[in-house]
Amino acid sequence: DVVGSAFRSTMASAVTASTSRPKQVFQDDAQAVWNGEGRPDGRSLAEARAADFRVGITRAAAGSAVFTSGRTQVVCAAYGPRLPPPGASYSESGSLQCTVKLAPFIRLGERADENESVREAALLARQLENALRAVVNLERLGKAFYEVHFEILQDNGGVFPTAINAASLALASAGVAMHGLVAGASAYVNAKGNIAVDPITPEERAARLLVTVGYIPSLDIMAHTEVVGEGSADETLQALQHAMDTARSLASDMKGSLIRAYKVAEKRAADAAKA
Repeated sequence: DVVGSAFRSTMASAVTASTSRPKQVFQDDAQAVWNGEGRPDGRSLAEARAADFRVGITRAAAGSAVFTSGRTQVVCAAYGPRLPPPGASYSESGSLQCTVKLAPFIRLGERADENESVREAALLARQLENALRAVVNLERLGKAFYEVHFEILQDNGGVFPTAINAASLALASAGVAMHGLVAGASAYVNAKGNIAVDPITPEERAARLLVTVGYIPSLDIMAHTEVVGEGSADETLQALQHAMDTARSLASDMKGSLIRAYKVAEKRAADAAKA
């Protein structure tokens, strides 16, 4: 098991949580969004969900992290540096590969169709891999190969942003050379033309326009941009700006978390040297 036994209890609790909410309640949430009655979880339009993240959750990987945004939770583990796998195309620079595994009950009140889950995991893996290739400084990796594995434990909206945030923390904690810390976020336009950040699943499904970004604030560049739906140029730009602002705030928090984790590790190493 690539994520290790440390993740098993987390996955079990996530599956339990995902089956505890009746499907009808989930459908009522979606109807509330369509009717413009406000956000299902009571947040303001500009309010992102509470985020929780930790690095170094398994010793089996070079770097690892778990990122939780509301009820969306993703575990990421980075393995390497290794030799490229057999059959890999020749490259003068480093390379990476992303793999994604979805838990059986990742969405509230819904059991995922197996074939659909395979397609969804493959698409998400390609999106994450493309984004991370723009983030990781592959030239500085020599010919090293990294495997970045994701476990999607729960998906209540914003699974790509949550996954890219987990990967950013995992790769940084592994000491992988990066152009900058990438943070993911999304924003949507509802039927009434209101723009809100960090939508949950019912909001994503009801969105007239959904914008998702992987943003590197230190360079002010995008590693990933996805626009789904229909909207005016002004709505698209506003939603993009809201997503970028949310990502910028997250990146600052993530950077602080990495600094604290580094200081803790440094102190442990110093204490061990004295012992």
